[in-house]
Amino acid sequence: LRLSDFQRGTVIGCHLSMKSVCQISALLELPRSTVSTVIMKWKRLGAAMAQLRSGRPHKFTEQNRIARKNSLSSVATLTTEFQMASGRTVRWALHEMGFHGRAATHKPKMTMRNTKRRLERCKTRRHWTPEQWKLVAVPPKDINDIGKEGGLSADQ
Repeated sequence: LRLSDFQRGTVIGCHLSMKSVCQISALLELPRSTVSTVIMKWKRLGAAMAQLRSGRPHKFTEQNRIARKNSLSSVATLTTEFQMASGRTVRWALHEMGFHGRAATHKPKMTMRNTKRRLERCKTRRHWTPEQWKLVAVPPKDINDIGKEGGLSADQ
Protein backbone atom coordinates (compact mmCIF):
# COMPACT_ATOMS: atom_id res chain seq x y z
CA LEU A 1 0.00 0.00 0.00
CA ARG A 2 1.56 3.29 -1.08
CA LEU A 3 0.73 6.26 1.13
CA SER A 4 1.03 9.93 0.28
CA ASP A 5 3.31 12.13 2.35
CA PHE A 6 0.23 13.69 3.95
CA GLN A 7 -1.07 10.29 5.07
CA ARG A 8 2.35 9.39 6.47
CA GLY A 9 2.44 12.70 8.36
CA THR A 10 -1.03 12.03 9.75
CA VAL A 11 0.09 8.61 11.01
CA ILE A 12 3.15 10.16 12.69
CA GLY A 13 1.03 12.96 14.18
CA CYS A 14 -1.40 10.45 15.68
CA HIS A 15 1.53 8.46 17.05
CA LEU A 16 2.99 11.60 18.66
CA SER A 17 -0.38 12.32 20.28
CA MET A 18 -0.02 8.94 22.06
CA LYS A 19 -2.55 6.95 20.04
CA SER A 20 -1.95 3.21 19.68
CA VAL A 21 -1.35 1.48 16.36
CA CYS A 22 -4.83 -0.08 16.51
CA GLN A 23 -6.46 3.30 17.17
CA ILE A 24 -4.55 4.94 14.31
CA SER A 25 -5.46 2.05 12.02
CA ALA A 26 -9.15 2.37 12.84
CA LEU A 27 -9.12 6.18 12.65
CA LEU A 28 -7.38 6.41 9.26
CA GLU A 29 -8.80 3.14 7.87
CA LEU A 30 -5.35 1.76 7.11
CA PRO A 31 -4.00 -1.73 7.81
CA ARG A 32 -2.22 -2.09 11.14
CA SER A 33 0.87 -3.42 9.40
CA THR A 34 1.07 -0.26 7.26
CA VAL A 35 0.69 2.00 10.30
CA SER A 36 3.38 0.15 12.26
CA THR A 37 5.72 0.15 9.23
CA VAL A 38 5.36 3.94 8.84
CA ILE A 39 6.05 4.47 12.55
CA MET A 40 9.07 2.13 12.54
CA LYS A 41 10.59 3.84 9.48
CA TRP A 42 9.99 7.25 11.06
CA LYS A 43 11.76 6.15 14.25
CA ARG A 44 14.66 4.58 12.35
CA LEU A 45 15.18 7.22 9.64
CA GLY A 46 13.70 10.29 11.29
CA ALA A 47 11.66 11.21 8.21
CA ALA A 48 8.14 10.36 7.15
CA MET A 49 8.76 10.90 3.43
CA ALA A 50 8.36 7.97 1.07
CA GLN A 51 11.62 6.56 -0.19
CA LEU A 52 12.35 6.61 -3.90
CA ARG A 53 11.42 3.39 -5.65
CA SER A 54 14.36 1.44 -6.94
CA GLY A 55 14.30 -0.22 -10.32
CA ARG A 56 13.08 0.83 -13.68
CA PRO A 57 9.32 1.33 -14.16
CA HIS A 58 7.56 -1.07 -16.51
CA LYS A 59 7.33 -0.03 -20.15
CA PHE A 60 3.96 -1.59 -20.83
CA THR A 61 0.80 -0.09 -19.43
CA GLU A 62 -1.50 1.13 -22.18
CA GLN A 63 0.17 -1.28 -24.60
CA ASN A 64 -1.18 -4.22 -22.63
CA ARG A 65 -4.62 -3.45 -24.01
CA ILE A 66 -3.30 -3.35 -27.57
CA ALA A 67 -1.62 -6.72 -27.15
CA ARG A 68 -4.81 -8.24 -25.77
CA LYS A 69 -6.86 -6.85 -28.68
CA ASN A 70 -4.36 -8.14 -31.25
CA SER A 71 -3.77 -11.47 -29.52
CA LEU A 72 -3.10 -13.24 -32.82
CA SER A 73 -0.34 -10.84 -33.87
CA SER A 74 3.25 -12.04 -33.97
CA VAL A 75 5.97 -10.70 -31.70
CA ALA A 76 7.64 -8.99 -34.67
CA THR A 77 4.40 -7.16 -35.54
CA LEU A 78 3.88 -6.04 -31.96
CA THR A 79 7.52 -4.91 -31.70
CA THR A 80 7.23 -2.70 -34.79
CA GLU A 81 3.92 -1.37 -33.49
CA PHE A 82 5.43 -0.32 -30.15
CA GLN A 83 8.87 0.68 -31.54
CA MET A 84 10.16 1.56 -28.09
CA ALA A 85 10.78 -1.98 -26.89
CA SER A 86 12.88 -4.83 -28.13
CA GLY A 87 11.40 -8.13 -29.20
CA ARG A 88 12.67 -9.69 -26.01
CA THR A 89 10.83 -7.12 -23.88
CA VAL A 90 7.62 -7.67 -25.86
CA ARG A 91 7.95 -11.44 -25.41
CA TRP A 92 8.55 -10.99 -21.67
CA ALA A 93 5.51 -8.70 -21.31
CA LEU A 94 3.29 -11.09 -23.27
CA HIS A 95 4.47 -13.96 -21.09
CA GLU A 96 3.68 -11.93 -17.95
CA MET A 97 0.16 -11.28 -19.29
CA GLY A 98 -0.40 -14.99 -19.81
CA PHE A 99 0.22 -15.28 -23.55
CA HIS A 100 2.45 -18.19 -24.44
CA GLY A 101 3.64 -19.37 -27.84
CA ARG A 102 1.96 -22.75 -27.68
CA ALA A 103 0.17 -24.46 -30.53
CA ALA A 104 -3.35 -25.70 -29.96
CA THR A 105 -3.82 -29.46 -29.66
CA HIS A 106 -5.24 -31.16 -32.71
CA LYS A 107 -8.59 -32.88 -32.61
CA PRO A 108 -8.75 -36.45 -33.87
CA LYS A 109 -9.44 -36.78 -37.56
CA MET A 110 -13.08 -37.71 -38.17
CA THR A 111 -13.19 -40.08 -41.12
CA MET A 112 -16.33 -41.59 -42.61
CA ARG A 113 -15.58 -44.87 -40.83
CA ASN A 114 -15.32 -43.14 -37.45
CA THR A 115 -18.46 -41.11 -38.09
CA LYS A 116 -20.44 -44.27 -38.91
CA ARG A 117 -19.12 -46.03 -35.79
CA ARG A 118 -20.08 -43.09 -33.63
CA LEU A 119 -23.57 -42.89 -35.13
CA GLU A 120 -24.15 -46.62 -34.59
CA ARG A 121 -23.02 -46.36 -30.98
CA CYS A 122 -25.37 -43.43 -30.40
CA LYS A 123 -28.31 -45.24 -32.02
CA THR A 124 -27.85 -48.30 -29.81
CA ARG A 125 -27.77 -46.15 -26.68
CA ARG A 126 -30.52 -43.69 -27.64
CA HIS A 127 -33.22 -45.20 -25.44
CA TRP A 128 -31.08 -46.09 -22.45
CA THR A 129 -32.44 -45.33 -18.99
CA PRO A 130 -30.45 -43.30 -16.44
CA GLU A 131 -29.76 -46.55 -14.52
CA GLN A 132 -28.10 -48.04 -17.60
CA TRP A 133 -25.95 -44.92 -18.04
CA LYS A 134 -24.83 -45.15 -14.41
CA LEU A 135 -23.44 -48.63 -15.09
CA VAL A 136 -21.06 -47.21 -17.70
CA ALA A 137 -17.77 -46.76 -15.87
CA VAL A 138 -15.30 -46.61 -18.75
CA PRO A 139 -15.96 -45.40 -22.29
CA PRO A 140 -16.07 -48.19 -24.86
CA LYS A 141 -12.82 -49.26 -26.51
CA ASP A 142 -13.83 -47.98 -29.95
CA ILE A 143 -13.80 -44.37 -28.72
CA ASN A 144 -10.00 -44.63 -28.41
CA ASP A 145 -9.75 -45.86 -31.98
CA ILE A 146 -10.99 -42.54 -33.36
CA GLY A 147 -8.34 -41.11 -35.60
CA LYS A 148 -6.20 -44.26 -35.93
CA GLU A 149 -6.38 -44.03 -39.73
CA GLY A 150 -3.80 -41.25 -39.89
CA GLY A 151 -4.98 -38.64 -37.39
CA LEU A 152 -4.12 -38.35 -33.72
CA SER A 153 -5.56 -40.83 -31.27
CA ALA A 154 -6.39 -40.42 -27.60
CA ASP A 155 -3.35 -42.56 -26.72
CA GLN A 156 -0.82 -40.17 -28.30
